[in-house]
Amino acid sequence: MNQSGQEGAGYRLIIEAIVALLILTIILGAVGWVTVFKFYLSDQMFFEGFSRALESPNGDPIVQKNLVFAGDRMYTTRVFERYQISGDCITFDAANLSALNLGESRNVIGIEKELLLDVYYRCLGQQQGDCETLCEVSFGKEFE
Repeated sequence: MNQSGQEGAGYRLIIEAIVALLILTIILGAVGWVTVFKFYLSDQMFFEGFSRALESPNGDPIVQKNLVFAGDRMYTTRVFERYQISGDCITFDAANLSALNLGESRNVIGIEKELLLDVYYRCLGQQQGDCETLCEVSFGKEFE
């Protein structure tokens, strides 16, 4: 048998192991990136739905389907103030799920674990107190 061929087999095995490790690292990085991207995209669609409801405050519901929310997150109505509407003019509602914690004042919602939800929005342009427009955002629960 060829002695030099057997001596090179160990090096070839080390090189193959390194290449396999690099490929595994690339795959795991891609999976992690896809996870981050799905949360980013859902977050963008979440705010887009609110913006669309605010632009047409006629009380018609707007639905954003299949949004993915990360666990251990909290949203307040104040997050929508970038749309020049007071957080006091917005209320949250939620489906009766153990992973959703709706605050008593309905201006805070906590999401305990990763969820796939439809989110419903509706805004109504009517003067009530300091609010020109009243909006409701419902997590996983259709309006009645």
